[in-house]
Amino acid sequence: MTSVTIGDSVATIGDYAFDCCTNLTSVTIGNSVTTIGERAFNYCDSLTSVAVGDSVTTVGYQAFCNCTSLTSVTLPNSITTIGGSAFQNCPIQTATMPTIAIPYIPKSNLQTVVITSGDTIGDSAFKNCTNLTSVTIGDSVTTIGDQAFYNCPIQTATLPTIAISYIPKSNLKTVVITSGDTIEDEAFRACTKLTSVTIPASVTTIGSSAFAGCTSLTSITIPDSVTTIGAYAFSGCDGFTSITIPDSVTTIGEYAFSDCTNLTNVTIPDSVTTIGYGAFSGCSNLKYNIKDNLKYLGNENNPYIYLVGMVDKTVTAVTIDNACKIIGHRAFAYCSNLTSVTIPNSVTVIGEYAFYECSSLASVTIPNSVTAIGVCAFSYDGRYNTNSLTRAYYTGDIAGWCAINFGDSSANPLSNGADLYINNEKVIDLVIQGDVETINAYAFSGWDNLTSVTIGDSVTTIGDYAFYDCRYLTSVTIGDSVTAIGDYAFYDCRDLTSVTIPDSVTTIGDEAFRSCYGLTSVTIGNSVTSIGRYAFLNCDSLTSVTIPDSVTTIGFQAFDGCDSLTSVTIPDSVTTIGYGAFFGCPNLNYNIKDNLKYLGNENSPYIYLVGMVDETATRVTIDNTCKFIGDRAFYMCDDLTSVTIGNSVTTIGKEAFQSCRSLTSVVFVDTTTWYYVRDYDDWVNKTNGDLKNVSNVATAANLLYNGSDYWYKL
Repeated sequence: MTSVTIGDSVATIGDYAFDCCTNLTSVTIGNSVTTIGERAFNYCDSLTSVAVGDSVTTVGYQAFCNCTSLTSVTLPNSITTIGGSAFQNCPIQTATMPTIAIPYIPKSNLQTVVITSGDTIGDSAFKNCTNLTSVTIGDSVTTIGDQAFYNCPIQTATLPTIAISYIPKSNLKTVVITSGDTIEDEAFRACTKLTSVTIPASVTTIGSSAFAGCTSLTSITIPDSVTTIGAYAFSGCDGFTSITIPDSVTTIGEYAFSDCTNLTNVTIPDSVTTIGYGAFSGCSNLKYNIKDNLKYLGNENNPYIYLVGMVDKTVTAVTIDNACKIIGHRAFAYCSNLTSVTIPNSVTVIGEYAFYECSSLASVTIPNSVTAIGVCAFSYDGRYNTNSLTRAYYTGDIAGWCAINFGDSSANPLSNGADLYINNEKVIDLVIQGDVETINAYAFSGWDNLTSVTIGDSVTTIGDYAFYDCRYLTSVTIGDSVTAIGDYAFYDCRDLTSVTIPDSVTTIGDEAFRSCYGLTSVTIGNSVTSIGRYAFLNCDSLTSVTIPDSVTTIGFQAFDGCDSLTSVTIPDSVTTIGYGAFFGCPNLNYNIKDNLKYLGNENSPYIYLVGMVDETATRVTIDNTCKFIGDRAFYMCDDLTSVTIGNSVTTIGKEAFQSCRSLTSVVFVDTTTWYYVRDYDDWVNKTNGDLKNVSNVATAANLLYNGSDYWYKL
């Protein structure tokens, strides 16, 4: 007997049913069979392939053991139980199976695997299957264990996106992605043997460097579902000659197709709103659409979407096509003869370094269609050139200007010496009102000619760097609706003398008023809860600060370097004072008690312990109302031997007792829940601390003087 077909009337193949049928070469198991018994086909050593019917749930112990010619097996998704050694000594090369069967299939000869169902491929499932070249993983799989395909020379893979990161890439030639919405960052980076990729219509995002360096890849079809092509996604794919970007794509990341040296044709759809820096840099053979001395990329219906640059850079005047949407990075960089450029109302983005070193450009008109201006768009190197840009005309209103997304300070023409003209009228005293809710980052950054700002009641947010480096700004009125002052918002506004922060504000950002050297007076509203890091650093004319009862956090070095500061009021509400918050304040008047210097308020003058008056003292008792022992409060007090820390203290600052070499006794009145933590941010958040036993006074002393850690009590 060489061939057996088991009909649909049979439900069970009994134990030993075909045991030792050595001439049997082929078996077809019908769909009525549910059970294959123990050793049913044991020692059928001529059997080459088995297709198990779709109803089988159980494969018995050693059911196909010692079938030494069995190279192909197909197991149905219905299987729930497989007995031990079911396929022992079978040289299986091709296996189609659910995940439950994986542990029972011998691996040494395995060349092709098709996973049809199941959600988990376990740890090391196919590890060191050195003949495995083809893998198909079904969409049902959601979990793949560590080293599941380690050291497998896979050349062909059909799989969902979730499985990509688990497949070795060094031998990969063909990939068919079946499902998933994101091809992750670096998914196929440097797969130099990869020649074919199929991306399904489910994918919306191609991640950063996803196919970077795939030098054997000559073409790829990007489906209409993709909206984002990440940075460097196809960088260095020098086998590409043509790319069609579908109508669904809105964003092409920086350097996405850079160094595709053989790329000659690119189709960019109307849907694209953002093209990152260097997206097509190094594409030395790319063909452009030329019009009026300008080079563009686009599509058949609109060839002028993306302005790449000039043909002849010595030309003095250019007019950009009315269909152009994006002025690319460095489009006019180093065009030192350019004196006039007409930007149409179709343009929405001006790219990075677009007008870099345009040293003859005296004015620019920015249409109200522009929503974003990239990093250093209007920058110049002052070491070699004098900037000629003195006028920036904007065709919209102040609300539109405040809504532009500037990449940095040098993206804004105002930061390079230009005055702002709205409706051809020069803005002198800036009034922001009407529909403006947010002043975007860098909106007026570096505007040297700005002296006065009134922020109306419509505004709720002053963005990061909004007035950064406005050195001659002397007057600011902040409206009663502002809730947040962003990081660096008024950094280096050197001539600003006074600021009233209204009661609506809850947050003063990091470095918000740093280096406002002329600032003598600041009123902080009663709703502020957080004063950011370095918020008033080096405000060396500031003489007095009252911190309201709403404040809970004073940031890292918030008032450091305020040389003229003589008076600070710290409320009971404060729970966190960052490192060095009042360092560099040599003229600060302290509240003195028992040889110790404190800061606080009228009712609680001893909230924050700054240090000792006489640093030669040997014993100190900290006031029972003190909440904070400040950073370096007793630093290198060599004579100090004994300290009593009261029950109210919740925080001991960094290096508070460091190098107090004589310290032998520290009494914690409350010893139960003291933690220490080395990292500053962890200390602020009061997380990840190590609980320490400080009940022994000598142990506590040793911990404090040998460490530079923060301590806090919960």
